[in-house]
Amino acid sequence: ETFKEKARTKLKKKIKNKVVDSTGIELLKVRHAGILGLCAFINAYPYDVPEFMPEVFLILGQHLNDPQPISSTIRKTLGDFKRTHHDNWEHHSLKFTEEQLAVLTDLTIPPSYYA
Repeated sequence: ETFKEKARTKLKKKIKNKVVDSTGIELLKVRHAGILGLCAFINAYPYDVPEFMPEVFLILGQHLNDPQPISSTIRKTLGDFKRTHHDNWEHHSLKFTEEQLAVLTDLTIPPSYYA
């Protein structure tokens, strides 16, 4: 829950190329910390899909277009997930709803240049 809350951190105004809140805390770092924590849950299960994991993918999908380094962290995690779960995907895909599978497919397959 802590990581979800940090990932929901709103990015506000820029001061000297840093997004900060009124107390001076860099909000991008807080959001990235939440994303790193959620990615750690995915990386912790390289050959299994626990019940909570589909929800984590939905959260990460909302942040795929965030500023660097957040988007690259998510892309690396999704690439590792796809690589490690490829062999047993028929079994693993049963743990996702159709909506979650659609989001996961959108996340793991890069957009076409011609689309």
